[in-house]
Amino acid sequence: MVWRLFRLFLLIATPVIGQAGDFSISPVHVHLSQQRKIAALVLTNLQDAPLTVQTTAQAWSQAHGRNITTDTDQLIISPPLFEVPPHGRQIIRVGLRIPFPVHQEKDYRLILHEVPPPPKPGFMGVQLVLRMILPVFVAPVANATHIQLKVSAHATEKGFSLQMVNEGNIHAEITGLRISENDHTIFSKNLLVYVLPTSSQEVSIPITHGEVGIGKTLFVQIMTRQEEKPIDASVVVAAP
Repeated sequence: MVWRLFRLFLLIATPVIGQAGDFSISPVHVHLSQQRKIAALVLTNLQDAPLTVQTTAQAWSQAHGRNITTDTDQLIISPPLFEVPPHGRQIIRVGLRIPFPVHQEKDYRLILHEVPPPPKPGFMGVQLVLRMILPVFVAPVANATHIQLKVSAHATEKGFSLQMVNEGNIHAEITGLRISENDHTIFSKNLLVYVLPTSSQEVSIPITHGEVGIGKTLFVQIMTRQEEKPIDASVVVAAP
């Protein structure tokens, strides 16, 4: 899988002059473990000009459905700063500076910052540079890893909210939801939601008022990248 992102410039002068460039990165997930202590990514410069990129890392956790990030030096990223020639490639290697976790996965974010070139003479405008964020998952040493989602639902003004608590020791990467009532599908959508271990996330389900009421029982199927089969759950819609 390759993500392709674009660098944009917001021009506030007239006449308007547009410039654009892009690059790709693969893969878009970093997985580290005792068996794979170093991961490699390939960044490709797809433009006709050199590209300079700086890398940083953040520790990543979740609380009350919100992502919490703090700068960290626990990841080794090489090279931390580099220039890629036009249509060239750069290999980025990522490792862990501290001992591997024993029982529960540790999670990080790898951030790639584009360093813009000096503006050309006469350029008037504001450069908006690219910042790409990739998840980094460090598997625990324990051989037994699992996802265990506890699902609940409560009514809201615009439908209901589905809460997923991950009681497992690795993250759940949710790629889709299907919700039905009495064998009738009332919601189905592809999405991307990460639920880190011992954390929770909520997804708002926009259902027409009266279609799903308090006390109704719903059947929920959760698709994840890690599991071949959907995770099934039965929930009763609670009051707000």
